[in-house]
Amino acid sequence: MGERLRVAQIGVGGMGLAHVRAVQASPRAELVAVCDVSASALEAASQGQVPTFHDLRAMLDAVACEAVILVLPHDLYPEAVALCADRGLAILKEKPFARCLADAQQMHHAVTVAGVPFLCAAQRQYARPFREAAARLAAGEAGEVFLVQGQITYPWRVDGDWGWRGHQARSGGIAVVDSGWHILDAVAWLKGLPSSVYCRVGGLRAAAGDYDVDDKAVLAVDFADGAVGTITACFLTVPSRFGLSLHGTRATFEIGADRLTISPRAGGEPTVVEDDGSNVMAAQFEHFVDVVRHGATPRVSIDAALRLQRVVEAAYESAASGERVDLVW
Repeated sequence: MGERLRVAQIGVGGMGLAHVRAVQASPRAELVAVCDVSASALEAASQGQVPTFHDLRAMLDAVACEAVILVLPHDLYPEAVALCADRGLAILKEKPFARCLADAQQMHHAVTVAGVPFLCAAQRQYARPFREAAARLAAGEAGEVFLVQGQITYPWRVDGDWGWRGHQARSGGIAVVDSGWHILDAVAWLKGLPSSVYCRVGGLRAAAGDYDVDDKAVLAVDFADGAVGTITACFLTVPSRFGLSLHGTRATFEIGADRLTISPRAGGEPTVVEDDGSNVMAAQFEHFVDVVRHGATPRVSIDAALRLQRVVEAAYESAASGERVDLVW
């Protein structure tokens, strides 16, 4: 086995801790430093085993690393990505790609000019139901997919206290760009990018509290081949539901967090593929190591992330104008 990949992480609270554990579990990597503004988050992540920092530049000046994992409030990403790319570091960045298209373009430029390996997080792509669906779709088992239905609804914080995420200037939104990113990424991967988007976010607030972001959204999308689809996203609903249905001329694929169900249109018993319980964060990190060490093609490259950001931008543009927005690829 070659030398372990030296990884530093910026942002270790919340979802960041799952990334830390994935690095620590890898036999091919070494966590060499962690950075966060929260002392308690640093303590939980480092457990006294690695150096801790409160400032990104100070960490990069003090610690030799080859790759970084970024898990930050969305408004902080452009500066962090540019700084890390300029130092020649490979980057694994948590989703979504950006709070807005301008930030996305800035990061795309920084990474492209530096020529560093880059992977945008998309945990669903490493789960067995989704991986199996991708393989079977590619094999033609669904036939031509003519209708797509996606839903991600769950109760996050019903009191409306969402910290930085509740402020447009910092997060860019929630329902479409943050929650909806999971479904949009899966749709782009399994069906392709839409050719147009119509989006409504509604005017009725779903919770009390101080926030100015979209708390729910419904998207209607068209595809170049004539297929259509809908996506519903909200983080203030009970019970939780996550799923993607792809209706094809031969079969319907229903993909959830715990299983893939394939129902033939001709009738007969459906095929069920259960989730195998594998750690998707660990699988994602191992893929990142392959990208860095062996030049593997990133599942969500810098170019793919920018394309998906254009879909998000079109959705918000549609919500503001009340009109359908066409996309040209």
